[in-house]
Amino acid sequence: MLNKPSILIFVWIGDELPSWAIISINIAIENFKCNVYLLLSKYNRQIDEKCIQVEIKSFYNFQESNFISNNDKFRDGFWIKTTERFFILRDFVDKNNITSFFHAELDNLIFNLSTLSQKFDKIGAGLYIPKDSINRCIASLIYVNDIKVIYEFCEYVICNPKKLSNDMLLLGDFSEFNKNVYYLPNEA
Repeated sequence: MLNKPSILIFVWIGDELPSWAIISINIAIENFKCNVYLLLSKYNRQIDEKCIQVEIKSFYNFQESNFISNNDKFRDGFWIKTTERFFILRDFVDKNNITSFFHAELDNLIFNLSTLSQKFDKIGAGLYIPKDSINRCIASLIYVNDIKVIYEFCEYVICNPKKLSNDMLLLGDFSEFNKNVYYLPNEA
């Protein structure tokens, strides 16, 4: 069986992509050595052409985000956007028949992860995510090799619109009952 190529997906919801995000993407392109996607609101000419930019509006139904109403005053809806990115990821991988991928937050530096997916695939299928406390997961870097788990998380958020105030607590709560969530090591 041939190895699946690794894919790294970044998401930026908002107007102007900050300069630090451009640096992060360029570092990932240089080191990841596989396909790097940036899903964003508006195409950015400062991004290295090796990064595949896809405008979110080309595949995502924004109306679905109306249920995310908790904690919308903090930093211009920051927590809404961090949760909404999972819906964006879900729709993007579904539309493009992507069966496994890495996703990283733009404030993380990503180096060569190309062999890591093979190791995770041997462990099990689902969502690989750092859990830094009893009730919280951090989506700084995640790996998904069963798209069903992204659908399940999105459904969990829809069914619990005001349960918790941010994506970290939602992911932590979700991970407690979903047997297809695997924890990545972290400094804690």
